[in-house]
Amino acid sequence: MSLTIPSSGGASRQTPVHCPSCRTPIGTIASTSITELSCARCEETFALHPAPGEAAPHLVGRGLFHVVEMDCPVQVQFADNRNDWAQAFRLVARAYQTRGYDRASDGEFHFTPCHALPETAVLVAKAQDRVIATVSVVMDNRLLGLPLEAVYATEILPLRRAGRRLCEVGSLGDIGLGPREFTSVFVALIRLAWQFHCHHGGDTGVISVHPRHSYFYTHVLGFAPLGGRKELPPASGFPVEAFVVDATLLQANAPEMYRLILDRPLPSDMLTATPMPDKLKLEFAAKSCRTNPQVVEEILRHAHGHKTMRRW
Repeated sequence: MSLTIPSSGGASRQTPVHCPSCRTPIGTIASTSITELSCARCEETFALHPAPGEAAPHLVGRGLFHVVEMDCPVQVQFADNRNDWAQAFRLVARAYQTRGYDRASDGEFHFTPCHALPETAVLVAKAQDRVIATVSVVMDNRLLGLPLEAVYATEILPLRRAGRRLCEVGSLGDIGLGPREFTSVFVALIRLAWQFHCHHGGDTGVISVHPRHSYFYTHVLGFAPLGGRKELPPASGFPVEAFVVDATLLQANAPEMYRLILDRPLPSDMLTATPMPDKLKLEFAAKSCRTNPQVVEEILRHAHGHKTMRRW
């Protein structure tokens, strides 16, 4: 967790700081310093970063990840209401349409068949009530499998045979954050996504991305190549590469990211996603660029007959 403190323009004044979780005073600092403060009551440590301008300190609580270089606290959480889900699906649709992956006329929402599965989770980063970034986590399942299997099925099969409990992170979109802002927000989203997956018995994550992003995923996030360059969907002209990560790879390839993502477990009550009501799934499907209500109705029919759709 981070707290942002104000810039003092070189003045040496003391700024009081309270724990964002329990509001207990935890010290005072010179506003030009960069340090850490700890709350003995909550057993939390907070990094302190100077903010541009003269804004008041931004205090963030449990489940809130402050994004350095932004002007307000950013809350990272599971989408749990219609407004969150709608903003997230609309944000991804616009991002994909801008990149040419979807046509603007295809639909308002990037709602996929996998979003109709009961154990798919949509994560959002919010500044006040505005969703500024989102990712989705699709658990490996017996009904639809993983989205990247459209082109990487032969690469996924050995992982399953080895007993890996997989998830795919996808449907990534943001409002056009700068590189530093995006990295901070995305790492917070990945922290929640990865701990969510592990909390529910998962151990391995896969992702498919444009080749220009491969350096970020391998060198910053610790992923290893899973498959060579292909086109997704086939013959679309849009290149992708697949990557895989587990805790061992993450620690070996990106030890600092391992520390940020896994060293400090989030409370278990933060790791349960709110199920999306069926009526909302059908509503989003009706305006989706990736599916339709008939497909979603069939998925819901199958899902209702099973306690879980996960492969484990």
